[in-house]
Amino acid sequence: MFKKRSKIIAASLFILGLIIFALIDIKPLIIGKKIILVEVADNAAKRSQGLKNRSFLSDNRGMLFCFEKEVYPQFWMKDTLIPLDIAFISSDKRIVDIQHMKAFDEKHRYVPKNKAKYALEANLGWFGRNGISIGDRIFF
Repeated sequence: MFKKRSKIIAASLFILGLIIFALIDIKPLIIGKKIILVEVADNAAKRSQGLKNRSFLSDNRGMLFCFEKEVYPQFWMKDTLIPLDIAFISSDKRIVDIQHMKAFDEKHRYVPKNKAKYALEANLGWFGRNGISIGDRIFF
């Protein structure tokens, strides 16, 4: 009886987790052998808000910014409380640039060396700690 109840509870929690992921628009990205769960910023309002005013970002979590076409997007850290890394990604889903961004840095604009269709923000040092570098491919 206890095992059956445990299985039902585990299955229910799994389904609840899938529903929550769908509601808050969290998607898994694969880079090399690493998986990072990202929130997707795929419109102007979400891109403008980004990770502003958050005091914490879990490890292996991030935000994926999606643009309509390849551009030279500009990022800044106004009202961003945590230091971040940003990987700029081309339309063929290869990393073209990685930069380190300082918290509260309102003066500096972070712009990729090459055009990008996507940008992935993660905790400062995340790409280096996980052996991810320019040229690596991202799957999503």
